[in-house]
Amino acid sequence: MKSLLSDERSQAIDAKKRVIDARGLVRQAFARQGRSDISFYGRQGHLVPKRTELVERQNSEPHHQCLHDEWTQEAIKVNGEYVMYIDGGLIAYSEDLLHWKSEENANAMPGGECCFALGEYDPSHPDNMILFTGGAHTGHFYGVGEILLTKADVTRPVHYLPRSPLFAEAKYPYENGFAAEAPHKFISSFADCIFFNGLTRYDGKWWVYYGGSEYYTCLTTAPVNR
Repeated sequence: MKSLLSDERSQAIDAKKRVIDARGLVRQAFARQGRSDISFYGRQGHLVPKRTELVERQNSEPHHQCLHDEWTQEAIKVNGEYVMYIDGGLIAYSEDLLHWKSEENANAMPGGECCFALGEYDPSHPDNMILFTGGAHTGHFYGVGEILLTKADVTRPVHYLPRSPLFAEAKYPYENGFAAEAPHKFISSFADCIFFNGLTRYDGKWWVYYGGSEYYTCLTTAPVNR
């Protein structure tokens, strides 16, 4: 399994670059209700209210990621249903992005919390999917992992990277727990901590926006391998 990520990190983010449009998923859900206005929102309650463990963990902010297509920025269906990966070994399915049914995944997902679920990213392998994770990896307190899955069975990992492709490194001033600006004061005890939940494809590259030291918003890119 080859990682999508590289080590081409930038210390500053150009606001003119295209960032992930989270509103795409909102528009998609609204369109299925016959609505086009995304300026006003109504509370829908818990997506999976019957899962008491999620309700109890609401204060701990469980992470969840809906499988989506990076070309269109829209959620995609697998076997007629949208798929959402949720922390705690849960997986959920929906036909309209609003009403979800969840179940415990009998298969272990290595890597910790859910960061990002990606499908239909490689035309030569259209059934492949990647679940990016955040957690303890090869000696790091918190790094990024990658799990390979397929549409044939969205619950069963096919392979995973044994080493984190993206982790904190002291040589980057935004990841070492100290302020990047002089006099470089201590700002965070999370020096060995990277987590991301935004990834998009633009201008022949993957763009990953991630948190460094639980303080800075950083950027890393990787070439798209055709």
